[in-house]
Amino acid sequence: MKASSIYMRVATHILVAAITCNPAFSFLASTRPKSPIDRTSQLYSEIPREMAQMGFHHDDSSISRKKKKRNQSSLLSAVAIDTPSSFAWGDITRHSDDNDEQPLWSQIQLTLSTALLITGNTVGASCLVLPEMAARPGMTAATALFVGSYLVNLVSGLIIAEVAIKQHDSSGEDPPSSFKEFADANLDLPMAGTIISCISLFLNTCIMSFDLTRAGQIVSNFSGMDPFTMSLGFAGLVASLGMTQNAKNLSGIASMAVTALFISFAGLLVPGLANVHDAAAVFATPGTTDFFTGISQAAPIILMTGVFQNIVPSVTKILDYDRTKVVTAMMLGSALPLCMFVAWCFASIGGGIGDAAGPLLTAFSLAAVSGSSIGSIMSVSGEIDSFLESSNIDEKQDDESHRYSVPAVLLSVAAPLAAAYMFAGGQDGNAALSISGAYGTPLLYGAVPVAMAWTQRRRLQQATSSNLVPGGSATLGGLGLGALAFMCQELVQDVSGALGSVTI
Repeated sequence: MKASSIYMRVATHILVAAITCNPAFSFLASTRPKSPIDRTSQLYSEIPREMAQMGFHHDDSSISRKKKKRNQSSLLSAVAIDTPSSFAWGDITRHSDDNDEQPLWSQIQLTLSTALLITGNTVGASCLVLPEMAARPGMTAATALFVGSYLVNLVSGLIIAEVAIKQHDSSGEDPPSSFKEFADANLDLPMAGTIISCISLFLNTCIMSFDLTRAGQIVSNFSGMDPFTMSLGFAGLVASLGMTQNAKNLSGIASMAVTALFISFAGLLVPGLANVHDAAAVFATPGTTDFFTGISQAAPIILMTGVFQNIVPSVTKILDYDRTKVVTAMMLGSALPLCMFVAWCFASIGGGIGDAAGPLLTAFSLAAVSGSSIGSIMSVSGEIDSFLESSNIDEKQDDESHRYSVPAVLLSVAAPLAAAYMFAGGQDGNAALSISGAYGTPLLYGAVPVAMAWTQRRRLQQATSSNLVPGGSATLGGLGLGALAFMCQELVQDVSGALGSVTI
């Protein structure tokens, strides 16, 4: 009872903070396309006013008006690699050049708000499957996996932050807010941007495949109709929105989904934790599969749910490249989802989320897949439009009125739906999440950050700026080799499983 009470208090404070902190909550809810590799919140115009009250002002004269090809953002997906565009944060400057004149509480408030931005960027539709994944190896082993995922993603994020800070210190200019542009600028590869874009398409397609499959299952549970038929219907609805609504309207719809997500999550988690009466029994309960099988099945998805690195370049810019603030915000902002996910799994496995929560659980699930689907379709459609250099993009058209091309929208829905049906029979979308977590996530947020940091450190050998991540080359090598080993282990397991399923 004591452990469940602690979890309940933590969850309550996190959820209240997330909902009541206006700048952070606005960021969760509202992103819209600005360029093929940028995303911008429609409510960013509100955030500078909040920042001005804390001693900051926004200099509009420094905003570049250069038009670029447009893209999207993936709102609720933890694997999205697009970040808030360079519109706002690089131009939020202090009234005084002397940082010491900034009130201490204002600096703390800014750091905490930024931490909540990280939290909001991390929570996605993949949290729907976490209780099922955690139950396979057991709650104790799953908690260890969550902590391990937190540490790995934190180290990866700190490496990216180091690259951003050093780039700013050496050039005096703000690095790109988009992770794809950021990686392209720091890798000595002629096609780095194209490679990152391809990985982005892969990751968001996997998320979209999961969303469509899970939406079909949710609707089927209370309608009694065939799940794949319901997935087709949901895909048609999302596609029609993508073809008929502009970016601003899509962001508004996603905003409502995010609001419903957090309200329903609070309604589920807080009483759910209170209903767990034997915390020790929950952690002592054995897994539903054998230990090593459960670990291998849960690890990719748990690793993916902790991803926040796509927003790190913007975080460093928001916090004026202050190392202490950046580290603090990243540690806290990524620790809050860790607590939320562990508490969610704890309440679910412990029986705190009972049958009485059925309607609220359905609302929570639909809100999660709806917001994530809209974000994914914006992401994939924007990428396809940029690759095809669609003639539908009018350079004089306002970003908010931009519409994605019909072929791009149809392809962004048809490909994930076909993949879901081909590989899972339209019944289980977890495979898509597992694939993205097993290969896309360690590649994009393991190998790529190591390559960027290694390249930069070699280029700036004579620089006096110290490394943000201790351990030197050993840390970089450890993360890089760990990512490679993780992908190889998953590949061996997938190949063995495929061969074992072949009947002669």
